[in-house]
Amino acid sequence: TGWNAASILAPGSSSTLGLSDVQMQRFDWFTHQLREHGVYYSFVFHSLWIPRELDGVRQRDSTGWGTRVPVFFDKRIQEIHREIMRMLMTHKNQYTNLAYKDDPALLSVIPVDDASLMIYWLFTRDLVRGDVANGNWSVGLEHQALMDSLYHEFLLGRGYINDAHLNTAWSSRASNPTNQIQNGGFEDPFDETSWFLFDNGNLEAQAIFQYSENEKVSGELGGRVRIGNPPNNGSSGGIYLRQALTEVKSKHRYRLSMWLKTSAEQGTRRVQTYIYNGTFPFESYNHNVTFEVTSEWKKYDLEFIAKSSNENTAFLQIRCGLDDGDLFLDDVTFTEIDIEGLRTGESLDQKTVQRLAWADQIISENRARDQAQFYLERMEGLFEGDREFIRETIGSDVMLAPSYRIYSALERHAARNYDFFCYPEFRSSTQSYVDENTGANLWIHTAANMESKPYVVDGLNVWFPRPYQTQAGVVVPAYAGLHDWDGINVSYFSSNGQMGNVRSDSNSRWNIYDKPALLAMLPAMSNAFRNSSIKPSPKTLVIQNNQSSIDYPAFHTTTAYSITSSADGRIPWFRRTVMANDIQDEESFMPQLEIPGLSGEIDPSAYNAENEQIFYDATDNVFRVMTPDYMAVVGRLSGKIIAEPDIIVEQLSEGIHTSVTLSSLTENPIVESEKNLLVIGARSLNDGAQYNQAGTDLTIWGQGPMMLEGRSMRVTIKAPEFDSCYVTPLGSDARPMVAQRRSVDRSPTGRFSIVVTTNEDKAPWYIVEFSRVATGVDEDLAKSQLRVSPNPVVNGSLAVRHSELATEIQIVDITGAVVATAKAVGGRTDVHTDHLSAGTYLVLVDGGKLGTTRVVVYE
Repeated sequence: TGWNAASILAPGSSSTLGLSDVQMQRFDWFTHQLREHGVYYSFVFHSLWIPRELDGVRQRDSTGWGTRVPVFFDKRIQEIHREIMRMLMTHKNQYTNLAYKDDPALLSVIPVDDASLMIYWLFTRDLVRGDVANGNWSVGLEHQALMDSLYHEFLLGRGYINDAHLNTAWSSRASNPTNQIQNGGFEDPFDETSWFLFDNGNLEAQAIFQYSENEKVSGELGGRVRIGNPPNNGSSGGIYLRQALTEVKSKHRYRLSMWLKTSAEQGTRRVQTYIYNGTFPFESYNHNVTFEVTSEWKKYDLEFIAKSSNENTAFLQIRCGLDDGDLFLDDVTFTEIDIEGLRTGESLDQKTVQRLAWADQIISENRARDQAQFYLERMEGLFEGDREFIRETIGSDVMLAPSYRIYSALERHAARNYDFFCYPEFRSSTQSYVDENTGANLWIHTAANMESKPYVVDGLNVWFPRPYQTQAGVVVPAYAGLHDWDGINVSYFSSNGQMGNVRSDSNSRWNIYDKPALLAMLPAMSNAFRNSSIKPSPKTLVIQNNQSSIDYPAFHTTTAYSITSSADGRIPWFRRTVMANDIQDEESFMPQLEIPGLSGEIDPSAYNAENEQIFYDATDNVFRVMTPDYMAVVGRLSGKIIAEPDIIVEQLSEGIHTSVTLSSLTENPIVESEKNLLVIGARSLNDGAQYNQAGTDLTIWGQGPMMLEGRSMRVTIKAPEFDSCYVTPLGSDARPMVAQRRSVDRSPTGRFSIVVTTNEDKAPWYIVEFSRVATGVDEDLAKSQLRVSPNPVVNGSLAVRHSELATEIQIVDITGAVVATAKAVGGRTDVHTDHLSAGTYLVLVDGGKLGTTRVVVYE
C-alpha cells in the first residue's frame, strides 16, 4: 500500500529502497505466531500498490486502483512489482530464521490480486480509448497511449505493412448479399406462405394481418398487424409476424431494414425484432432488439454479427405484444453485408488503429482474432513472467495461483501453467441463495475449476445488510463438497483503525468481523468442509472450449463456460463440473443435456445434487443438506416442518432467512454421536437499524451493537441408543454456559425434542449431548440420602454424603465413561475432581442403585 503506516516497504520516494525494519519486525512476529499455532498463510501481491515519486513510472498519479491494469502493459511497473515480491520472499524471518520463500507455512502466493483483463474490458474504459469528453477512465492518458503504442507495434509484428494490407486482411465480404425476405414490400396480397401471424389465445391475445392500400411507403400495398387485444401478461412474443430466412452464418454481418409506424391514436408503441434458430435449441442468433416506433413512417436499420449453431433454420420474428396500437410495415429486407477492415479515421501509418470495446461486436473474425491475441500476449507476459520469476529467480516452489479472479477461457488459457485457480464469492444480489433458480454465480466457480488442478473459493462474503448472509455458510460448503473444491477463504475487509467496532455502517458493508450472521456459521461450515461430510457427485461433467473462445471473445466472454451454445447455469447444482485443461477441437454443446434433472420437463422443486445429499426446492425456498454426520436446513422456514427420517426441524417463531445446522463432533453419525453441535443462524443488525420495505437494505443504520435476530426452533432427533440428552448453549467465547444447561425428555420411540430460543439463551450455538446412562428422576433423588457439596465444584474436591450402606462412588461424564471412583466410607466420601475438565457430570452411588445426582465442575 502507498500508506507508509500500513506498508512493509521502507518509507521514502521509491518503492524499492527495501523493507521497513519496524514493520517487518511486526510482520515477522505475526507470521511466526501463525506458524506456532498451526495456521498457514498466503501472500497476495500487487493489490493496493501505487507508484512513488522516484519509481520512474509514467503519469504515476493516474495509474488507477492498485495500478492493476497498467501492470499488464508497463515494463517499469512489472519490474517494481517483481522487486517487491523478491524483497519479501527472500527476507529471512528473524523469529523463524527462514526466508519466506522456504517457509512450509507459506501455503500459496497470488502475484497479482485482481488480474482479469476481461473484467476490465467488460465493465470499464481502461482497455479502450473512449470519448475524450465523456470518458470515465480509471487510468491516465499516458497509459492509454502506451496501450495504443504497444498495439501498433504488435500489428507491425504480425506482418501488416500498410493500411491497404491491414484493411484487406481485416475485411470480410458478404458471401450471399441477396435479400432473404419474401414479399417484404407486401405487394402480393395472395401470398399465403411468406408471412405467418401468431397470436396467443391462451393469453387472450387477438390480432390479424392485413394488406393496406392507404398505409405504405412504396409500391401499391403495405402490411398491417391489427391488434385486437395485446397479451394479458405483456409478453412481446404473444403476437408476432414471422418469416423463415435462407441462411444465417456464424460471425457474418447482417442488416435487417424495415419501415415502421403505428396508428395516430396510439402515438408510440414498442416493437421487438428477434432472429433465432427455429429448431432445437431454439436460441437467438445474437439479434434481440426492442425499440420504439411513432405514428410517422421511419426506416429502421438494425445490424448485428450472427452467432448461430445451425445456419439454415433461421427465423425472423417481428413481435408486437408489448403494447396496444396497430403496427404498419413496408419494405422489409434482410441481407448479409460486408464487414469493413479499418474504420473511418483509422490508419496503421498514422498509429490510429483502435482497440475496440468488447461490446463492439461489428468486428470481423480476423480483426477479433488479432485483438484477442494482443491481449493474450500481454496476459501471458505477466502471468508467465511472474511464475518464472518466483520459481527460477527467487527459487520458491510455493503453490501459485494467477489471480483471485480468472473470468474467461482467454484468461484461463493465458494462466494455464499455474498450480491452482480461484474465484471470489462476493455477493451483493438482493435475491438470496434460496430465492433464485438460475444458478447465479455457481457456474462461474465451476468455469474457473480446471480438470486437473485444485480450486479455491478465494473470498466468501455477502454484502451487508443483505438478510440472507447466514445462507452462505451452508450453500457454499455444500457445493464445495459436491464439486470437490480444495479450499474456502472466508474473506473480510478491514478498514484502517476500525478493527473491533461493535456496530456496522454503510462504509463497512463488506467487513465481516462484526457480522454475526456469517460468523456464527463458521464452526459448522468448517467442520462440514474439512471433514468432507458432503461427498462429490459420482459423475463429473467436463466442459470443453475450442479455439474460438480464444480468438473471438465477444461471443464467449459473458456466456456460461465461455461456450457459444446456451449453457444452463444450473448444471453445477446437480453434478461436479470442471473445465478441460486444454483447448479442444470442438466445444461443448448444451452440456445440460447430460444432466437428467435438466432434460425434458424440469422440476424446480427437485434441484437435487447427484450425490443424493443436497436437496433444493426452489418452489418452497428451502435448501437442505443431509449426510450422516452433518445436516442443514436453510431458507424460508417460518411455519414449516422439515421432516427427515431421523431429524425433524420446525421454526416456531416468525422470521425469514433462517439456517439450522447439526454436526457430529465425534466420529459417529449424528443419531449415534454422544456430542453434536447445533447452530441457529438468522439475519443480523445494529440495534436501532431499520430495513426498507423490501427487506433488502437499510433505511436507518443503527448505532448499537450488532445482534442476531432471535429464533425459536424445535429440532427432534431420533436416537434410540441413548437414554438421556442435555443441551448447553455456548457463549461468544465458545465455552459452555453451564448455568443454562438443561435436559431433554426421551419419548417412548427414542426421540428427543429439543426446543431452543436463541434470543433468550443469547447464543446461536448449542452442544447437544447424549448419554446411555439413565438418570434418576427427582422423586427417587428425594427419597435417597445422597447429597454433594460444593456444587458447582471449584476447589478440586467433592464431598459426597450418602447412605451408610454404600460401597462405591463413581463420577461419570456425559458419554457414560467413569472418570473418577472412590471407596465409600461411612456416610461421607471425598472424591478428587481436580483432573476433570469443566462440565457436567453424574455422581452414582453403587452404580446408581443408591442414588444419582448431577454436579457441575468449573476449571
